[in-house]
Amino acid sequence: MGEPVNEIIGKMCYDFFPCARGQVEECRDHMDCGRQLPAKSELKTDTGRWLYVSHRPIQDEDATSPHSVIIATEVTDLKNAQQKLRQSEEELKQKVQDLEKFYDMAVGREIRMKELKKEINRLHSELARYEEYRSVKR
Repeated sequence: MGEPVNEIIGKMCYDFFPCARGQVEECRDHMDCGRQLPAKSELKTDTGRWLYVSHRPIQDEDATSPHSVIIATEVTDLKNAQQKLRQSEEELKQKVQDLEKFYDMAVGREIRMKELKKEINRLHSELARYEEYRSVKR
């Protein structure tokens, strides 16, 4: 954080991390009501940075938890890489679908060509019989 440890103690995490308004209010609600925050979470700041936040309450002798240890690790590069990977997967799926359509079309065309060849052969046979019949009648 670029601050001496004694300057960080007693402060709220949102004093250091530019979190979205809803995230700050959610944390405040959890702390005010005595509810525990999620032990691990990812949050996106207003500036577009991603943080992996680990939260551990510290209990005193009364078994209350007025303090917490919060460790935040910036994972923006990891999140950006994950997004690029998801985009690449979507592009690959689309290309596979396009190839499958082309394959189906090509196979369908080949099947139709075989059917047409059979029909041509049948017609040639019929024509040959017709010409045979015509030459016999003359």
